[in-house]
Amino acid sequence: MHEKGANMREKERPNLKPKTKTESLFYKGLIGLAFFEDDAGAAEFIYLPDEFLTFLARKGEIKGQSELEYIQNPGGAVQPTGSQILDDMAVSLAALRGDVPLEERRCLIRDENYAFALALLKGVGIINKDNSLETGEGLIKILTDPREAVHLKVLTIWKESASINELRMLPGLVFEGKWKNDPVLPRQRLLNILSSFTQKKWINLSEFLRWMHDNEPNILRSGGEYDSWFIRSSGSGEFLKGFARWHEIEGEWIRFMIGNVIHALGFVDIAFDKKSGEVKSFRKSGNFDRIFQRDLLPEARVDTNCFVLQKNGKVLVSKDSTREALYHIARICQWESRRGERYRFMLNHASLMRAKAQGLSSANIISLIKKYGQEPLPENILRGISGWERPSNTAVLEPHTLIRVEEQPTLDRIIKGAGQNLIVERLNEKTALIRKKDAQRLAEKLADIGIFIEMQPDIDKLKAK
Repeated sequence: MHEKGANMREKERPNLKPKTKTESLFYKGLIGLAFFEDDAGAAEFIYLPDEFLTFLARKGEIKGQSELEYIQNPGGAVQPTGSQILDDMAVSLAALRGDVPLEERRCLIRDENYAFALALLKGVGIINKDNSLETGEGLIKILTDPREAVHLKVLTIWKESASINELRMLPGLVFEGKWKNDPVLPRQRLLNILSSFTQKKWINLSEFLRWMHDNEPNILRSGGEYDSWFIRSSGSGEFLKGFARWHEIEGEWIRFMIGNVIHALGFVDIAFDKKSGEVKSFRKSGNFDRIFQRDLLPEARVDTNCFVLQKNGKVLVSKDSTREALYHIARICQWESRRGERYRFMLNHASLMRAKAQGLSSANIISLIKKYGQEPLPENILRGISGWERPSNTAVLEPHTLIRVEEQPTLDRIIKGAGQNLIVERLNEKTALIRKKDAQRLAEKLADIGIFIEMQPDIDKLKAK
């Protein structure tokens, strides 16, 4: 290839009269020119675009696939797939509607899973671009229509949507500049690769990443994109440029796609380390081919429409619960954890206040509990909800520090002087309450007037040790 300026191209018309085979292929759009980094630095290379590689392989054959071995031991706790994404969407809707605080939300759903669920909800038209909620028929249908029908609808939208961009959801990365990536082709290419593997055979994820690095490196970027995409590590602040940072971008994208996205959608089972949560291996699910072809059958699972409400206000919701029940319980309860086969919530004053802010009355909440709660329901909880807004039915627990003296005049002196603005309440002649955060400040003020405070150890911290 000889570089030609605009005037030379106009004069020679190499697109019509190429002088070499390389020029002929280039002007037909069958090959590309780009700069790549090699041992000697940046150099210009001719390359074959990724979209043509698929046509060069024989049907059912993936380049280098024979190098990837299946394993017997998955190396972690097995988590079968299903249509978990539908439950994530229900929980995310409740979080959005109830304005659930970030740390509380993370008890049930990870940030990247939440971002993916919101993207899908935008795709199906339930929420708008500004994350405002559409509360019409669409919301009801996404929660109440047959699970397999909603699953199929979500899969169809996901596979074809350019607005659902998984790369931009990766934690730990900051994306800068005006460059754009195509999320559709990479996800389709990854699914095509996975479709060629044997069903229900485990594959080590680290080995799969090595294999992808060697055989399918340009699944996200190619050519000059390795340097023109401005992606920075949020931890180090360093820009991740060049093919040398493949594992930090493409590698993390593949981890996220397998461990989060396509697992939640029903394509693969995963095995993970219980301590770290890291995905160790994966396998094609029994329904992979049906999902891949968008030919779903009703799931074997039978959804339950009830939850367990305990006398202390704890609420246990089975993972086989209907999306409708899960959504409503998540709206009226405080979120605690997601362990094993259950979601755990707490019905308390804070959760009732949150429900009230969403327009739910005590009667509405009792109605929801009676509709979805497993009999017998604890009467003390129902009575408490019925009258929780009355002053006689509420109490406040506040953490305070007790200050105690040996003689009444000492406390009189403290209240009138150094502790004038720090004493919350005098309980009797020799004791008073101050806020925990003011304890050190009061001790310093009293030292200035010759009164020394004996600070007792924090009981909670002692228990923690």
